[in-house]
Amino acid sequence: MQAFDVGAVDYLLKPVDDVRLARALARARLALDHGAVAALDASSPAKATKLAIATHDGAALVNPCDVTHATFDGSLVTVHTAARSILTEDTLQELEGKLPRGPFERVHRRAIVNLDHVDRLESVGSGGYVACLSTGKRVDVSRQSARRLRRRLGLR
Repeated sequence: MQAFDVGAVDYLLKPVDDVRLARALARARLALDHGAVAALDASSPAKATKLAIATHDGAALVNPCDVTHATFDGSLVTVHTAARSILTEDTLQELEGKLPRGPFERVHRRAIVNLDHVDRLESVGSGGYVACLSTGKRVDVSRQSARRLRRRLGLR
């Protein structure tokens, strides 16, 4: 039951039946294709058309696809779009929970990027990357996150 509370699409019991496995995989693919993995119930924030970002004087409402990245500077998180930057009292972890899972990737303990806005990944000597965004901004990608990102993107 706890698995469904965090967005599980299906479940399997051992011994795994081939037909049941195929059905579970089909359901997961369908959910991924429709961006519904994190949005299976109506209360999920991923289904919302606007992202509510808590600020010191209220809340900013932003279309999630407009978010290019978010960074933590040591005290506050800044959510960036092409048009503006919004300081929020939310933590990166809280913001990550609000964002749709498809295009967003946690690339550093201090950064989340929207892969739809990444134009280029530049290798750095540490084994990480610098993500070059469509807005001209650059975001560090840690070595560990770079490994995960390479797998996600089908790179070696």
